[in-house]
Amino acid sequence: RAARRLADHDLRPEAIGYALAAQETELAADLIRRAALAAFKQGELATLHTWLAALSPAQIEADAELAANFGWLHWLMGQGAKAGHYATMAQQQAGDQTVPRLLSLQACLSLTQTASNEAIPQGRAALALLDESEHFFRNMVLLILAEAQNAQGDVAGSVATLRQAVASGRASDDPFMTVGATVNLAQALNMQAKRSEAVSLCRDLVAEFVDAQAQPLPMAGLALVTLGELVYQANELA
Repeated sequence: RAARRLADHDLRPEAIGYALAAQETELAADLIRRAALAAFKQGELATLHTWLAALSPAQIEADAELAANFGWLHWLMGQGAKAGHYATMAQQQAGDQTVPRLLSLQACLSLTQTASNEAIPQGRAALALLDESEHFFRNMVLLILAEAQNAQGDVAGSVATLRQAVASGRASDDPFMTVGATVNLAQALNMQAKRSEAVSLCRDLVAEFVDAQAQPLPMAGLALVTLGELVYQANELA
């Protein structure tokens, strides 16, 4: 009952803890499904892993959404083999039903484990099906799609997708996506011999993400590194 009261007050992490402690696994699974998106967006991967690992393997295997979430979690943690295992599990449970979050995971796995050309249609299909509220997964798919396009030699398409990713990161108030997509965009623009625009993007990013003393925030580090590479290539270090 405590878990349900907490859930009713939108205190899902606390509710999940109570539900797991009380071995109310069905309630816990339902709460985890609803809390997963926020956990992904906020980078609370360890917490999400603790929740999912507390459920029984049979419970994960019987639920395509939970399995897809576990697969995404492992992929983000750099555990590609386990991500593939849970993606297969989710697909078996989903059958003919389309699970957008699973489709987006499959696009990531295609890019990193099989063939980049397969990731392009999968990524586009996932974007068409993912709800607008699924900002985190939409943003991740945009990055994967851009990387796949670049791998296939479609640099112009990759640049267009990365511009969309930057806009999506800003619209969803996701600074990590904004920085990551902007840096990738700068690198892609440099490949198109548009170094001045690439440098401008990095300088603007470094100027934007500063603390109260006007010092770059840690998340701006990637932009600083990319900016250093660009000015070095142009022999403009002085």
